[in-house]
Amino acid sequence: MPPTSSAMMANQRTECPDEKEAAEAAKRASAAANKALFKYRAVRPGTFRTENHFYPRVINSQIHPTVRFFMGLSQERIVERYCHMHPKVDREVLMEVVKYRSEHFHWAGCDLMHTVNGAGEKKMVLIETNSSPSGLKSTPLFDEMDEFGGYRVLLERTFLPRVRESSSAVPNGGLCVLFDKNPMEASGYAAVLADLTGETVHLVPCFDRQDLKRVRFVNGYMEILADEPIISSRDARSNSTASSSDNGGGLPSSVLVPPPRPSTPVHRSSLGGGGGSGGGGGDSSPTTAGDDLSDVVVDDDDDDENVEVSALGVRRRWIPIRGAVRYVTQRPWNRIPIDTSTVLMNGTLPCLSGGRNKLVAAKAYDAFNVELAASGLQIQTPLTIRDVNWEDIPTWYERLGGFCAIKVPYSNAGQGVYTITSPEEFANFLEEARGCPYRKFIVQSLVSNHSWSSAGVDGTPRLYHVGTVPDKMHDIYVADLRMMVSGGVDGFELVGIYARKTREPLAKVLEPGMDSWAMLGTNLSVKVSDSYYSSEPERLVIMDRRDFNVLGMGIDDLIDGFIQTVLAVVSIERMCKFLSPDGKFSLSLFRSVCDDDVLIREIEEGINCVGKAGDGGEE
Repeated sequence: MPPTSSAMMANQRTECPDEKEAAEAAKRASAAANKALFKYRAVRPGTFRTENHFYPRVINSQIHPTVRFFMGLSQERIVERYCHMHPKVDREVLMEVVKYRSEHFHWAGCDLMHTVNGAGEKKMVLIETNSSPSGLKSTPLFDEMDEFGGYRVLLERTFLPRVRESSSAVPNGGLCVLFDKNPMEASGYAAVLADLTGETVHLVPCFDRQDLKRVRFVNGYMEILADEPIISSRDARSNSTASSSDNGGGLPSSVLVPPPRPSTPVHRSSLGGGGGSGGGGGDSSPTTAGDDLSDVVVDDDDDDENVEVSALGVRRRWIPIRGAVRYVTQRPWNRIPIDTSTVLMNGTLPCLSGGRNKLVAAKAYDAFNVELAASGLQIQTPLTIRDVNWEDIPTWYERLGGFCAIKVPYSNAGQGVYTITSPEEFANFLEEARGCPYRKFIVQSLVSNHSWSSAGVDGTPRLYHVGTVPDKMHDIYVADLRMMVSGGVDGFELVGIYARKTREPLAKVLEPGMDSWAMLGTNLSVKVSDSYYSSEPERLVIMDRRDFNVLGMGIDDLIDGFIQTVLAVVSIERMCKFLSPDGKFSLSLFRSVCDDDVLIREIEEGINCVGKAGDGGEE
């Protein structure tokens, strides 16, 4: 018999071994190049370059007219339209939510799924909320004349007003961006912040499971170990004519730039100053052309306890920070105190209250839904079973019909999430997660295909993916939608939006041996090691004239997603306030909503790290 059309399509989709090997080699090379960007940098004004902080596909794209129109709508028009489509919703309550002014949770991103139930009713369902999310490097410019895009909007609406208004900030302190992944976007914040303020911004790595080599907290204030140039008088004169285009490391100019000129005496370099030719891309950078070095003093005095000199001869000084953009995603509470005097966007309290804690987030959603019941509003989520002990997971697996999603509550970037569709996948989960230090899990109903999904529990409806518009191969892919919002004095505004699709199309019939994560997992992050992540941008769906059409969404779907995002953020903000009734974090109250001993110990590590730091060595 001749092969069926579906078989022919499957053969066309199959990659040959050489293609797979080449793709894997390219990813390894990309990961190695990405790892080189995880270094301390001093980012000066005037160094922002679009190509360094946006994906190439985004630079050459034009935002879709529907998305642009939606992003240009006022809060009042969004609320009016939503209430028109949902007549039972209390307009005044919804307006209060959209205009809510957060005290803790200022910068958030929500992942949403476009779903349909058995009755054919479509809705946007919230999967999770993220504090300090990614998204701006993936969002086309709303205004082509504003090359800073969402970076500028977020910093001007959310971060800089808080720094200016803070009564506890160090008056002469610096500005920095802390990061543990996504150097493209983290350095974008640093470069735009430098341009907006006219001052050097420090880009500082802050990894999990490592000594704090560059960061410490003293009396509640953050201090970072910043590099200062080490030059002799002769080197100062020769360096003043060096080419500004030679950065010595082959990295983007807005990421690798010379450190700021010190206002205090510097040591004579045993390496001769390092000249304009540069070294191997280390922390010591050449001086750019045009720098006025006439006031640089060469001094051998080493009495300042805030000054250190590295093994490479780089002079470093601990400087106070008045404001920091925190793009630290992996368990930030174990190395950043919850209560600080330095202005952070965001602090770690929103992470523990649901922004990086799926268990507490589920409780925040439920609590807010109770309050919203009379208004007709509701945070829409899959069926979620919270506080599941390890030994109880098999019971819920069986009760959901063998189809479920099991999550480690405190993981992110696609880690610690297991989609289960077969006994084999469940056995693999038990084997892999057995060594997990945490004892509390979340079990959710699986949003999948109408022919295979979780069984309903207690009358909850089954949810299925709407998915993408079928491609030429007649395949439908699962895609989620990320919406990033900025909180300000006038409430919430959308600043970033993109979608992600899965590696494999959604199967109509589930065959033995199929990998459900390949069909259902959308996260683009790829873990390279404990501290480093790469990405798979080929699965990115940009909100441009071409890609957006594939999602099959309209403006009402976008409005629905925005309302779900704001409801989720406000619910977590209210949890923040519950956990800090007197303005200070209460560990006993936190234990009442998340009694996980391992997590509690991690929080105590962060609280006790005040005044401690590593040896200031290389990252």
